[in-house]
Amino acid sequence: MRKFFLVASLIGIFQLGCQGAESGHQPIVSEVPLEEPITFVNDILPLVQKRCSLCHNSGSGLPVWEDYQTLFDNREFVRFRVFENRSMPRGNATNMTEEERAFMAQWIDEGARFE
Repeated sequence: MRKFFLVASLIGIFQLGCQGAESGHQPIVSEVPLEEPITFVNDILPLVQKRCSLCHNSGSGLPVWEDYQTLFDNREFVRFRVFENRSMPRGNATNMTEEERAFMAQWIDEGARFE
């Protein structure tokens, strides 16, 4: 019986993942409306510095997410890796929270504003 539930759960997770990849993602809707829009300068840059720059820095050979244009140009890729499949930060080395993941996805969904 446990095997059945485990297999059924894994199939459900796989189907959800496939639906997101095929049909596009569902926008994140904040349960609490924000007074100010989320911006790169005020909100995302500090998050990137805290959770991403350990690996994504100028000497790493990886994209430097502290650069707005780089992050903006790759925003859907970042959204997928950070929010949807949670493969970044790799091994969650910087302990990114679910709230931070959703916050970054919401910023992207709202147009990834600079200021």
